[in-house]
Amino acid sequence: MKNIVLLVIGLVLVSVVSAETAILGLKTTTDNVMENPDFYFSLGKFLAEKGYLVSAEKYLLIGLGIEDDAVARHNLGVVYYEQGKLELAEQEFGKATEVDSDYGKAYYSLGLLLAEQGRNEEALVDFVMTAELEPENCDAFFNAGIVLGRLNRLPEAKEYFAKAVEINPEFAEAKQNLEFLEGLLGF
Repeated sequence: MKNIVLLVIGLVLVSVVSAETAILGLKTTTDNVMENPDFYFSLGKFLAEKGYLVSAEKYLLIGLGIEDDAVARHNLGVVYYEQGKLELAEQEFGKATEVDSDYGKAYYSLGLLLAEQGRNEEALVDFVMTAELEPENCDAFFNAGIVLGRLNRLPEAKEYFAKAVEINPEFAEAKQNLEFLEGLLGF
């Protein structure tokens, strides 16, 4: 409970003063949370959401030094991605999947990163894994369809777009791609 109170105090301070000033103020009151990774994970995520990427990286790494955590590794991967540190982002997304092989969000983020780099075969593996872990994630099916299209595996791409539309009938881009492939393939 005391840790939550300290975190709330920190969040209030950040909204009133700069993030760095709030962190300095918190340092004097956090002696008892020094071994609590959740404090650092929460603070790192909050700082990342506010755009303080260097500070977010620092506190996520401190927390990960205490305890390995898939969500924190994913969040660190996002921080690295936003900083343009793509190799480090890829490493952290991969580590997140090693820590928790059922954490679909890490596979999805890794798939996006790999697809962005044109590494379509690798991206496909991660989008398919996300779809298996999160069968209602229409974006995973859609992106699998995109990379399958890039790989010229059009009948398979059509199936993935169809699944994305089945999950979300309002998914306009998936519908458009599905209709295009139906016309192109003749079925």
